[in-house]
Amino acid sequence: MTALGLVEAQKIMARSWDGTSREVVTCIVRMEFDGGVVPLVEVVVADRPTALLGRDVLNLFRLLLDGPALTLEILPST
Repeated sequence: MTALGLVEAQKIMARSWDGTSREVVTCIVRMEFDGGVVPLVEVVVADRPTALLGRDVLNLFRLLLDGPALTLEILPST
C-alpha cells in the first residue's frame, strides 16, 4: 500500500472463497491498462502479486479470451 502511495479508505469484513471472514483494508483507486481507464473503484488490499477484477470492472470492457492461444485482448467498448 505504501509503495503505491495508497491511502486507506476503510476497514470492512470480507469473506474468503473458503467461507472464513476477516477484517480487510480498502482503498479508492483509478486503474489504467492497455489504454483503458476504470473510474474510481474501491478495492480490497491484499499482499499478493495478482488481483481479481470484479464484474463491475470487467463489464466496462469488451474482452476476448483466446484459450488455445493463451491470450487476452481488451477491445474498445462500442
